[in-house]
Amino acid sequence: MGHILVVDDETDICRAMSLIFSEMGHTVHMADNIKDALEIINTTSPDIAFFDLRLGQESGIDLLKLSKEAAPDMTVLMISAFGSVESVVQAMKIGAYDYIRKPFNNDEIKITVNRLFEHRELINSRDSLQQELDNILRFESMVGESPAMKRMKHLIKKVLHSKANVLLTGETGTGKSLAAHIIHHQGPRKDFPLVTINCGAIPENLLESELFGHNKGAFTGAIENKTGLFVKADKGSLFLDEVSELPLKMQVKLLNVIQTKELTPVGSTEPIKIDVRIIAASNTNLAEAVQKKELRKDLFYRLNVVEISVPPLRECRSDIPQLVHLYVDRFAKDAGKPSPKIPGAIMRSLQEHSWPGNVRELENILERAVLMCDGATIEPKDISLDLIRAQTANAARNNKPTDLKSRVSLMEKEYIQEVLSRHGNNKEETARFLNINIATLYRKLDH
Repeated sequence: MGHILVVDDETDICRAMSLIFSEMGHTVHMADNIKDALEIINTTSPDIAFFDLRLGQESGIDLLKLSKEAAPDMTVLMISAFGSVESVVQAMKIGAYDYIRKPFNNDEIKITVNRLFEHRELINSRDSLQQELDNILRFESMVGESPAMKRMKHLIKKVLHSKANVLLTGETGTGKSLAAHIIHHQGPRKDFPLVTINCGAIPENLLESELFGHNKGAFTGAIENKTGLFVKADKGSLFLDEVSELPLKMQVKLLNVIQTKELTPVGSTEPIKIDVRIIAASNTNLAEAVQKKELRKDLFYRLNVVEISVPPLRECRSDIPQLVHLYVDRFAKDAGKPSPKIPGAIMRSLQEHSWPGNVRELENILERAVLMCDGATIEPKDISLDLIRAQTANAARNNKPTDLKSRVSLMEKEYIQEVLSRHGNNKEETARFLNINIATLYRKLDH
């Protein structure tokens, strides 16, 4: 249970409150002056404190000011039989949570304390989740040191503190959404919302209202005012996923909002100023979409201030061992079991697979493998290895070059990847084993 501090110059009040809170299972500390109260605060860090507004010749307001410096997270309630409106307002402005008038009802004060501890628990849970989210969305959380990943991370670093719109391109499952979240949460807009919309998932007749909002009575069914996503994202970022799915009519309106930085909700005549950074994403070739008249050229240029290509997993094979260990550890933790080992043969098969579903496919396969694994090591039966090998062999037959020079180059690269996997992705050890220098190794991996 928690720690509660009661500061009152009336001994009977202190004893009565101490008895109530002790019966509830809390540890209670008592004081009748500012000096003793501050000593208790500094030594025991109470969760909740009750301060009388009048402490003999001293003031509970003065104690409140000092306590907020010593213990800013402590929840303080003021108590008094003589409190004026002015003193209550002053206490609230300084940071008091609430005010209780004497004489108080025992049941009511119990309910108040229970509510406060529930509130503190929710705040602690929120802070813990926020910390976990911050860790996930750190720039360093983007795993991989392959040349393709390095290029992407270099560009993301460049745009983090910019106001420029960003276009993320890449196949389905490559992690465009994670990149968008990192760009927002590591940039200057991180304290404001990141609002996401999948442009292909909203019916065309609802898109305008969803993006720009509407006024009550604007159309049949508009029974109340609706705030649009642009306004919700004000001073933050709006992530337009699958932006190429926007109808041409909506593309015109979106372009106008980007250019003028203002919008008018459906059914309104009053424009609203907005400050929103656009992060757009697409798994299609937008330049081709422009040529086919499926995407307006002027909108494309507005969105494509900085284009960042999120590479497919098959271009980052040297990163796969690190990703595998990351996901296996995470899924094992979620399942409440020790993290299993991954045999070299399985790791090589994972590196050789073509991964049409990219990181999302890898994640799904490893989650299943961890759940199916009964021992300390993941086995082929846990990971559907035969299916992966069949898919890989089929892709290899379809994609391998036929000219001798390219075929030899591919075989060389596959052998380097195998040796790299055997040495735990350690490039220095791999270079020594192959009897080549590290620069040559990087060049051959990038080739």
